[in-house]
Amino acid sequence: MMRFVLILFFVTSPILCFAQQDFHKLQDSYRNLSLKNKLLSSSVLLPDLEIFISQTTNNVEKVAALQIMAEIYLEYDSYFEAIQALDNAEQLAKKLDNTTKASVLLSQAKLSLALEKFNDALDQVNKSIEATKNSNKLIYVKSLILKGRLFYYKGSFRQSIKQFSQVKALVSNDTSYFNLASIYSAQIALELGDKQQAKRVLEGIELSTLELLSEDKQLEYQLILTRLSMHSGYFKTAISQSKKLLNYTLGTRFLYLQAQLQDILSKAYLQANDYQQAFLYLQRYTLTTNALALKKRNNKLLQLEIIHNLARKQQRIVLLEKESLLSKAKLAKQAFEKQQLQREQEIQFRKWLLLSILAIIISMVLYYLWQRDKVFKRLEALVKTRTQELETKNALLEKLSNTDSLTGLYNRHYLHASIESELSHVRRKFDQGQGEQHLIVMLLDIDHFKNINDTYGHTAGDTVLQQLSKTLKNNIRESDLLVRWGGEEFLIILRDCKLNQTEDFAEKLRKNIEKNIITINGNADKKIPLTCSMGYSHYPFNTQQPEQYNWENVIELADMALYAAKENQRNAWVGFTYKQTPHSPEKVISDINTAITNQEISVSSNIIKEIKFK
Repeated sequence: MMRFVLILFFVTSPILCFAQQDFHKLQDSYRNLSLKNKLLSSSVLLPDLEIFISQTTNNVEKVAALQIMAEIYLEYDSYFEAIQALDNAEQLAKKLDNTTKASVLLSQAKLSLALEKFNDALDQVNKSIEATKNSNKLIYVKSLILKGRLFYYKGSFRQSIKQFSQVKALVSNDTSYFNLASIYSAQIALELGDKQQAKRVLEGIELSTLELLSEDKQLEYQLILTRLSMHSGYFKTAISQSKKLLNYTLGTRFLYLQAQLQDILSKAYLQANDYQQAFLYLQRYTLTTNALALKKRNNKLLQLEIIHNLARKQQRIVLLEKESLLSKAKLAKQAFEKQQLQREQEIQFRKWLLLSILAIIISMVLYYLWQRDKVFKRLEALVKTRTQELETKNALLEKLSNTDSLTGLYNRHYLHASIESELSHVRRKFDQGQGEQHLIVMLLDIDHFKNINDTYGHTAGDTVLQQLSKTLKNNIRESDLLVRWGGEEFLIILRDCKLNQTEDFAEKLRKNIEKNIITINGNADKKIPLTCSMGYSHYPFNTQQPEQYNWENVIELADMALYAAKENQRNAWVGFTYKQTPHSPEKVISDINTAITNQEISVSSNIIKEIKFK
């Protein structure tokens, strides 16, 4: 991909020679380009950055230049090149100051987020925050913003909002960081359905300072305004805004924004009863999201295949070159001997020589025809083999997109694709008067999992995750759903379950996990005691008004229950069930202690002492 970017650059733009200038001018150039980076403008810096890195003796500037290269590669999904650049930066930063190390950690966290390695990204950004808390406010604020985005992608909206509020308290309201925190806060408010809060947050942004943001962030701001119009019922305004933004992003790298705009247009036209346009934009949205998914999967698979087969291909090339040299030497020797023989017999056997030459020519033609037929057959067999391999890889890719490679459990992608049908099933039962059957949502987290990795190694940690997955499978029904939620967290969904059965299930599962001692490689001398903390809630939460609490609200309640179990005891479970809810879900979730005191929700747990909620 980057080879194409560089070729396009050399064809369309003159080379800007920054190598002779100081590094601060390179940095300024990158910032200016990122403010208007609709197509490939930032890629023009790659040749100059490479020259600068090869010539400079200042390791601090060299690390910063490698980070800029990684960010440019990341803009075009060139993960392999980005990984190489950051690995080189990390090696150099080991001998430098803590601020430089923290900056590299922040860049690595961005890359981990792009690769959906959320736990790695969270660990890296926490280290960056710890290193710069009292030393470098700029990197500290950037780290807080990225941490807020990580919580958002993990579905922990409450923790995400907390990070962005902390950022806004640290910076003035005329900075790009204040604007970023406001944009992301408004985005979360819309996810939670609070359009008034989203509008208030956006009104706090000074429009004159939006030009401080990069082009993609400015487009995200416009996208949120469009979604706000949609949520407020201004469908014609939403259609006009969406079309304007969509036309601007056509032919650019902003595929993700195009997909969201096409989704908004489809829903807006549907609300406006223009079903033909709604169906058209729904088709375009499907094509764009499929293209994004295929691009991401193909890029990752190609990077892995390149790394895996590079050594084998290089070895094969060397062997072929040696065979070619031997064949040429052999043919040359045969030709020389033949010429000598022909010269000796030229006078006496001229006729025979002519016949011999004709025979050789005929033989060579026949040999050529035979070899050509043989090559064609070999190519046909190779095409058939490659086609079968491609079909096998496509089937494997479909499986990988829905399952976790370590445990074999379903992943978040599968859950997001299937959860709506599960919720519809439960709502139909409640509509039919079968109100006792709920969907129990239980989050489970391994206690002190970091200590296991630090003590026994990451291989042992993988063994713990695999054996725990088997234990969880053995304790649920075939109709239930088990998902690896991320890292050491698992999500259990119990279908058609009565609320009074949930406590018995949670306690039985806790005991079974506690008594199932993990062994490493079948070695009885290496045993790892294991406990887990659990938090659960149910859907629908308000049985009188099933639509009041959505799926995200129930997940948030289960996450808060899990957090309480870990903070108060560990090896414990805590559950929230509905009692009465005069207030909104957002009010209950934001102030859980008041909701419990007012008996709006009930708390169940195996913890004997008083439970404290934060």
